Amino acid sequence: MSATPKNAWGWVKALLHSVYDQPDADAVHAQFDRILDALVDKLPAVAEHLDVHGHKVADSRLVGG
Repeated sequence: MSATPKNAWGWVKALLHSVYDQPDADAVHAQFDRILDALVDKLPAVAEHLDVHGHKVADSRLVGG
């Protein structure tokens, strides 16, 4: 969340939590791609940060469920 402005934390947090609601690996990766698409215009620094480091979020969903 370090790249996220405080006024956007709730929205970004909700987007990231949506990854954990996905039923399988394909859906996890598709949702993550949708999150990046949603953020790229509004919060480009956040989108870039997640593009570089966000695989950890998706992978933790796949491993830890």
